Amino acid sequence: MTRIITLIVPFGPGAVADLVARIVTDRMRVMLGQSFVVEDFPGAGGTIGVERAARAAPDGYTLSTGDLTGHVSSSAIFAVKIRPATGLRTRVAAVQRSAALRRPA
Repeated sequence: MTRIITLIVPFGPGAVADLVARIVTDRMRVMLGQSFVVEDFPGAGGTIGVERAARAAPDGYTLSTGDLTGHVSSSAIFAVKIRPATGLRTRVAAVQRSAALRRPA
């Protein structure tokens, strides 16, 4: 039995990031045969969701989406106290550069 993979979206339900996350996880479910759940944690410029992901168990079953504001800039603006676990291995993948979608020409 495999565990469900959680994808944390640091924006509100129905936002572009939420919709893209649901489309991507649906495709990943089909391709990988793995269950996914999308959780939205909006607020504080994405910091709440990013902090939630950073505090998740380092077991590979929690992923996070976001942008520059939520993952980098917010830590300089808000009092976020995230202390990564020692020896934690992190894999980062850029899926898209922006939320802009376009139709093929």
